[in-house]
Amino acid sequence: MDGNRRWAKARGLTTPEGHEAGAQALKKIVQLSAAWGIRATTMFAFSQENFKRPQASKADRHACYTYGTVEVDLLMYLIEFMIRDKMDLFVRRPASLQGAIREAEEMTRNNSRHQLILATCYSGRWDIVQACRELTAKAQDNLLRPEDIDESMLASHLATNVLGDQLACPDLLIRTSGELRLSSFLLWQCAYSELYFIDTLWPDFGEDDYSKAHSHLPEVLVQSGLRPELMPKHVAIVMDGNRRWAKARGLTTPEGHEAGAQALKKIVQLSAAWGIRATTMFAFSQENFKRPQASKQGLAGQLKI
Repeated sequence: MDGNRRWAKARGLTTPEGHEAGAQALKKIVQLSAAWGIRATTMFAFSQENFKRPQASKADRHACYTYGTVEVDLLMYLIEFMIRDKMDLFVRRPASLQGAIREAEEMTRNNSRHQLILATCYSGRWDIVQACRELTAKAQDNLLRPEDIDESMLASHLATNVLGDQLACPDLLIRTSGELRLSSFLLWQCAYSELYFIDTLWPDFGEDDYSKAHSHLPEVLVQSGLRPELMPKHVAIVMDGNRRWAKARGLTTPEGHEAGAQALKKIVQLSAAWGIRATTMFAFSQENFKRPQASKQGLAGQLKI
């Protein structure tokens, strides 16, 4: 979530007003995530580097985000979310923010519809270091052998392990405000994530922007094959347009159906390669049998694959 300060400055507003607008954007995106069936969202609120800013700016950010968190915890409670907050250097946060987030966690700990992580005072480098330190301590206490440490074990000690193996690594990372970098966010977890950068400042980031980001995701997953476990188990396809395709090219209807049959073969092969378990193809309906005999023969040709 980036761009609150620039958004406020461009409108002649104060930094706290910019952060307040950012908090409202957060609520909106969380609501959309719930409506669209997204299982988990991790929001990068502010990083360790934010604490190097002038004290006044830090106070503004803390005060605004405390207010935003209080609003979010009520929102989560109402729509059955779970707030998880393990991605921080706890001692660096102001007491008011610590209290608000702990209250939100307690209110929502039995909810399961969606999980929200608020990443405050977070750094991806710190996350990897703390995981290594924890594993080293366990090795020193003879709880594990150094040769037992692998990627899976290290990942289980990262801050996102609260989400479980299936959700810990995001499928999509969105960075607002035109910045083309990760800024030390989820460095390990985003190894195979799709990165989506957009110039829109965070307070202006809404449903259209969010939808565009997600509409790009399935195409990338299909083309790259990086996350086969995310492929659907069953796909249903209505095969329509053979006649129009042929007419537009000056071909006969049977030739259009022949081209459709070749497309069918290709789709079936791709489905198998991508791990899709079942495909249902709607070839022709009862109404198709009311067409002239020649047309019916062409339709039947689709089955000769």
